[in-house]
Amino acid sequence: MEFRHRSSPLFPWILIGWIGLAAGGVAAAQPQAPKEPFASLVRTDERLQPREALAPLADARGRLSADMEGAWNRFLLDHGEWSAYVDARNGRVESAEGPGIPWTSGAGDRRTEPNLAALEAMARKFVAANPALFGIPDRELRLSPGRSGKVSDSLWLVDFDVVRGELTVEGARIVFRVGQGNLIQLGSELLPPADAAAPPVKVSREAAYETVAKYVGGFEPTDQMLDRGSLHLLPLALRDDRFDEGFEFARGYGLATVWEISFRRDGFPATWRARVDATTGEIREFIDTNLDAQATGGVGADSSLSSEIMRQMPFTDLTGGTYTNSAGVFTYSGTPLTTTMNGQYVRVNDTCGSISLTTDPLGNLQFGTATGNNCATPGVGGAGNTRSSRTSFYHLNRGKEIVRGWLPGSSGWLNSQLTTNVNLTSTCNGFWNGSTIQLYQAIPGLCGASGEKPGFILHEFGHGVDANDGNGLDTSSSEAYADVVAALTLHNSCVAPGFRLGNCGNAGYGDPCTSCTGLRDLDWAKHSLGAAHTVANYTELKCPTGTTSGPCGREAHCEASVPTEAVWDFANRDLPSPGGGAA
Repeated sequence: MEFRHRSSPLFPWILIGWIGLAAGGVAAAQPQAPKEPFASLVRTDERLQPREALAPLADARGRLSADMEGAWNRFLLDHGEWSAYVDARNGRVESAEGPGIPWTSGAGDRRTEPNLAALEAMARKFVAANPALFGIPDRELRLSPGRSGKVSDSLWLVDFDVVRGELTVEGARIVFRVGQGNLIQLGSELLPPADAAAPPVKVSREAAYETVAKYVGGFEPTDQMLDRGSLHLLPLALRDDRFDEGFEFARGYGLATVWEISFRRDGFPATWRARVDATTGEIREFIDTNLDAQATGGVGADSSLSSEIMRQMPFTDLTGGTYTNSAGVFTYSGTPLTTTMNGQYVRVNDTCGSISLTTDPLGNLQFGTATGNNCATPGVGGAGNTRSSRTSFYHLNRGKEIVRGWLPGSSGWLNSQLTTNVNLTSTCNGFWNGSTIQLYQAIPGLCGASGEKPGFILHEFGHGVDANDGNGLDTSSSEAYADVVAALTLHNSCVAPGFRLGNCGNAGYGDPCTSCTGLRDLDWAKHSLGAAHTVANYTELKCPTGTTSGPCGREAHCEASVPTEAVWDFANRDLPSPGGGAA
């Protein structure tokens, strides 16, 4: 049986490699940073960086404990055909998905709107009812507010930290995903065995501090002490060479209690962190935590609210012709770097002004957030660092990344640079002009800014995908194509919520939306008639003629309702498990 190290299927973002800085390129521009005084003292303990060893649960059945085997069989009897992976290091469920399990009252679209408190209670009830799936009792779970909550109009995350004794096991978690009121996925990471106690603290904070001071040759009065000693509980990878995998099945994790001490030396950019074993007193780790920096910025939320969500900025340009990776991460050597949002795959041109942002003292690129729209900025990054710039840059990069997986044969266009012009004025609209995307400002009393609405941006991007998917642009069906791209990317039937001041009325062509302030709602159940649109009951009766026509010669956006509703209905009602392997 082969165990595979991979990132969790519960968290599907793929990090696309590391892009190093060209040292020679930056050297010509300005002096190199001074050599770090502690570079020769670096030490790491690989046991403090355990990696999951994942295998399909079906392949591991012969090695599961009796309680785990029985719990999974009962789960399948109660809830149908779910698929799952186990982490061979602990023998517990690492991820599972399948037909939705109702977690809110009612049925279908009449389920009550969930809230985090109610979903947390349901998650705890689930853990109590299925104790062997995770092997962690409810009393050891603490809800993580920062990782839990509503992430879209139909998706909630309930994410727990694991506590052992009085300390959080760093990196250990149990997660539930609730979509359309149903539990659709569950999973875990780095769960310690139930009988693994936190090692006792036998070394004092003061003793650990003195150990580090001696190791670095003494602290100086000008050293900036960031952490003089905090206690941490870490998952530990156990090694047993009697087994081919390097550990015994279900006994591959332990725990380590450590003191953490971190500081900076005056005149050097590095942030040094030492981890001292709180039981034995040995230095397990001494590293520079500044090796990696990240580009982040506020991005318009896919909701009717005029708000921003902090996101990592992928494939952002850096001084010297290098770029951040998919997660906005890059290597920082201490030399300041600048971006103009002229990225690897997306370039933003903002009519409000130019964009120029330089790394902060820690090496990060922080585009920030703004409370206003149109030309409002966070006060850094230039006059063009607007919400439209950040939102279009982020979502077009994410859109390209997703579609590269859908259409690998169209890699030429998807891997080239796409320009978007934002904060244009004079109309409530946006469009694809055959090569670039044009997005407009908000007009008070009339509409929101198309460049601040992820659904609007991805709709126009969808036209570009249509034109470059190898089949050419089909003008008669391109509006449906574009809406489907936006909906499948964002998992939201309401395309660009908040763009309109009220529910989409005329956009319903006689069948107004009931809860969507966007361009259109692709869910027939969220229209006043409450019936699926067809050519007979809708296209022929409701759709007018227009300057752009669909296959039936009627207005293209109106005709698009029939195919887009079919796709949305198929993915959200007809498939056995939206997002699952069977689907």
